[in-house]
Amino acid sequence: MESEEAGMAWQLDIHTIDVGQGESALLVAREIVGGAIQQQRTMLIDGGEGGAASTVHDYIAALGVARLDSILVSHYDSDHSGGIASLLIADNAYRIADMIAQAAHAEASVRAVRNQRIAYGASAAMAVVLGAYSLPGAAYGNLVYSAAAALLLAAIPANDAAAAETGCKSARGFLSVQQNLNPSLLVSASSQNRVAKAAGVAAANALEHGETVDSTRSAVFRSLATALPRESRFETGGICANTRIIDIGDTPHRPANYALAVDGRVTISSNYRVQAPGIARNHEEDPALGSEILWGATPLPLNAPTVHVVACRKMVWRAPQRSLPIASGQPDNDDSIGLVIRFNGFTFYSGGDLPTEGEDLVGAAIMNNDLPNPIGGAFPRAARLAAFKCGHHGADTATSVAFLNATRPSAAVISCGENAGFQHPAQVTVDHLHDSVDAQQFFLTNCRYATNHVPASFGPDHPFGRDQMNAANNKSFLFGDNGNVDPIFGPQPGHMRLSISQAASLAANGAVDRQFTVTGYNDDQPPGNGVVDRTIHNY
Repeated sequence: MESEEAGMAWQLDIHTIDVGQGESALLVAREIVGGAIQQQRTMLIDGGEGGAASTVHDYIAALGVARLDSILVSHYDSDHSGGIASLLIADNAYRIADMIAQAAHAEASVRAVRNQRIAYGASAAMAVVLGAYSLPGAAYGNLVYSAAAALLLAAIPANDAAAAETGCKSARGFLSVQQNLNPSLLVSASSQNRVAKAAGVAAANALEHGETVDSTRSAVFRSLATALPRESRFETGGICANTRIIDIGDTPHRPANYALAVDGRVTISSNYRVQAPGIARNHEEDPALGSEILWGATPLPLNAPTVHVVACRKMVWRAPQRSLPIASGQPDNDDSIGLVIRFNGFTFYSGGDLPTEGEDLVGAAIMNNDLPNPIGGAFPRAARLAAFKCGHHGADTATSVAFLNATRPSAAVISCGENAGFQHPAQVTVDHLHDSVDAQQFFLTNCRYATNHVPASFGPDHPFGRDQMNAANNKSFLFGDNGNVDPIFGPQPGHMRLSISQAASLAANGAVDRQFTVTGYNDDQPPGNGVVDRTIHNY
């Protein structure tokens, strides 16, 4: 086995994305060899409300993640599934824009004169819009080339708009006698013309300036975006086109727009719905209890992090049969998928909105049973939880004293935001964390509501000073500006990153490097100091 000293080691980052009143997290497991990423696995867990989709996407993109391996939706409450639906809709539309742009760019590139490039590009784009594409697979079919070729003897005006119009008309005429076309991607003639013309002009501009198809795609997407739901009007880069989608399956609570988005369908203008070509998502419903889902069918690398399902659809892994099913009176929350993220000796739990009736069973199960190893045998059971995400945004329906006593977590994360109807976290949850003998600290995203032991944000002029840790016995730590805009950095969300190295995951109890770090922007530091780290020792 190569050691970390030999330049080969795994790193696990658990990102909590600040989506306000809601939840979203990103897992990134990377093997670093000689300072470079050798392999990587990513999993997005929930996406907040629909309006948070662009925030989630931009956060992921800023990390350099070009493709999500998996997306898991813990359950269908809108503040968990809404952002995923909006992200997938945007990704579906991106695929449509990409196909149109690729065709326009390819046909425009065979001509050297601007008006011809525009006409050929618009003709190819119109052919795709009208259904001359393949489903799934190739970006566009042979009819696209034939439609553009029909322009060969046409007189093409020098004016940009007129050249684009000529290309569109030529494609319409050619395809009017063709059979077996796919459904049109846009329903109205005006929208078809708008998008195809934009594609032709953008392709010509890109070729003149030495630009790639990316600029053409962006122009096409902008033309399409006006017909998309507002929450989905952003380019995804195709980050979800081949992503594995994991959820609880078809329940009475599954939103219709989410189900359609997963399948690659997108509604563009006047409730006209089309299937985005080239979408090849693997949809896995109701994952088996105990199953490992980060790696799936891929062989598990040595020392790599794993993700295990410990609750799903009102059932808990290895719980006593007499305790099943979960029946808290909150049927949608009871369905939540509970996960254990294991990295050698480090264990993290996340369970959506799973209430106490299920969460307590999970705590007992993971403390009393060995997690199955997908390559055979089992991983040693956890001695304790290193950290966990508080259920239901820190509401009083989860994070019981029994759960804390059973799992003995060193740290907790609460995803909460400004919402007058909820005012999370609940005082009782804060009290449980504060009184826990084992909990060293608990971390919150942008929390405006002060409770006992959670001072919200002191601000620079507060008599208690800036640093929350100056308060005696205080365990809470807030990330984000909490409404106090930093004069240097500007508005700051409460994103946080929990990071642990392979060496730290393998360290023995009491070892100096048995630790993990939680990083994010903290408002109670002097203005302009920005990002701070909090280290949890001997987890």
